[in-house]
Amino acid sequence: MRAINHDGQAGRPWWMSLKHAALSENTQLITALALFLGFLALRLPIRAEFLVNWDAVNYALGTNLFSLEHHQPHPPGYIGYIALGWLFNHLTGDANISFTLLSVISGAAAPTVLFLMASYFMSWRYALVTAVTFGLSPLVWYYSEVALGYSLAMAMALFFLWTGYKARAKNSPRFLYAATVFLILLGSIRQSGALFLIPLWLYLAWSFPWRYRFRAGSLLFFGNLAWLLPLIFLAGDPLAYIRASAGLAGLAVAPTSLFSLNVFGLACNLAFVAAGILVGVNAGLLIIGLGHWSRTRPLAHLRPGDKTFFLLWLGPSLATYVLVHTGQLGYILLLLPIGYLWAGMALSAMARQLRVRHLLDREKQPKIGAFHKYGIAGLITVFCLANVTGALYAPKMASALANPEKTEAIEEMAEKLLTAMPMVDVSLSKHRERIRQWTRQFNVEKNDAHWNQLIDVIEAFPPGKTAVLAISHTWGSFRHLTYYLPEYRIYGLGEDLKDEVFGHLFVARDGTSDYSIDGMEKAKSVLDLPEDIRYLLIPDKEIYKHLSEGVNRSFTALKNGTRVCVVTVRPNALLRFEQKEEEKPRIVVDSQR
Repeated sequence: MRAINHDGQAGRPWWMSLKHAALSENTQLITALALFLGFLALRLPIRAEFLVNWDAVNYALGTNLFSLEHHQPHPPGYIGYIALGWLFNHLTGDANISFTLLSVISGAAAPTVLFLMASYFMSWRYALVTAVTFGLSPLVWYYSEVALGYSLAMAMALFFLWTGYKARAKNSPRFLYAATVFLILLGSIRQSGALFLIPLWLYLAWSFPWRYRFRAGSLLFFGNLAWLLPLIFLAGDPLAYIRASAGLAGLAVAPTSLFSLNVFGLACNLAFVAAGILVGVNAGLLIIGLGHWSRTRPLAHLRPGDKTFFLLWLGPSLATYVLVHTGQLGYILLLLPIGYLWAGMALSAMARQLRVRHLLDREKQPKIGAFHKYGIAGLITVFCLANVTGALYAPKMASALANPEKTEAIEEMAEKLLTAMPMVDVSLSKHRERIRQWTRQFNVEKNDAHWNQLIDVIEAFPPGKTAVLAISHTWGSFRHLTYYLPEYRIYGLGEDLKDEVFGHLFVARDGTSDYSIDGMEKAKSVLDLPEDIRYLLIPDKEIYKHLSEGVNRSFTALKNGTRVCVVTVRPNALLRFEQKEEEKPRIVVDSQR
């Protein structure tokens, strides 16, 4: 006797069922809890042991001393994120552990909430597939194990979207208020994410009577004041907050904005967005394409108003990322769930079509019927394998592309493509070391090994007699060593913003520094070292390549090929930074002051 499944269809796998039984509320919550615990167990063992980039160090420093002027953290402040890190520090004793735990928890919660939300657009089984594949996405995987706020912001945004959609679907003021609270929390964690979703909140609130809109609007206003006022107070005053935010915007955002008419900046924005979608959704894009190519109309079953919901979710952030600024692949996490919902609806629509074809073809053409029967299972398997493979190998590919040989090939290709735009600087030769340092952040294992080895090398020298010279820009070591070696004196060197003159910009000690946008305006040509300094350690090639020929030096190599330059100096030494026209800057070690 053949087995009969729950909906009375004999021997047929679930993706071929003609109907799907709805989950009870308790079963749905148990499934969501299982998802959360499963992804929590997957993330915990592979958390990053060291801070991965400049932004992560800014957050970590901010938990010790909040100073927006000195980018602890950088504007616009992320006060809710820093407050959570500060609270966790009392349990963990280390900011990296605190923030990676937040990322792990939110990275496990995000697919759980997406499952609950996806259940409104497809059967619960395809909602589960959507959630699992989303949790395995290389982009979600990476940002769920590092000390950055994108994973937490993504989770808060999904909580807002789920409760907001539920508020509209059920006409429930209670869920509207819950969505408003999640939007407030998102604003405290990542201000831009909340701003992008304000139009959607207005759309959701507008469907309610005026008294509920007024209550929700009052909650939104006073809730945002609850984190904005302390943020402005910590910044000093409103003008100081605006000045700090405008300074960073002018440095990082303006060059890539449409208003700057910088073709290369806009191309970088497009590259970030395209790479984020390609890496983040990967095989899901193929499934979406198949769904529309096969004329299954994946979006045909959306409820009235759903398309407006998705457009208001997608539009403001995507327009900003393309036309204004995209600084990290993590920005795309706000948009990524749309791709997975779309892919899930495409799978569900194709399954409906294949079920019909299977019933029509299995008697006349058994082989075609078998293909129809297992085609959806194959697509789901490919989707999961593509995500896992991407999560495991994409970081290694990024590191491989940063090799000098690869950058030469990329530069040649770019020159051929952009010969019609001579105003665009495509030269990568002077940026190869920067590219190599920048891509290391995406390879957690390599990043952990680098900072562990570098810190061990420096700590072999006595703190009171050792100074470290580090590049003070985002690809250099200055910020990391400020956090990890508070007992050492760390000097930040680099080119200033005013004249692109190489020299001394900042100094760090005791876990903080005088770093600021204003401090980048003018580099100092002389650096007086304390009289007890005997050793100069230089971990960045972009500094020790400028040492004058008369300076005696030795090198200690790390396992990843990075070399630390060691210079022994006499008492009362000083450094002079000399720069002549058409010559590279020189660092001269002088024994006389």
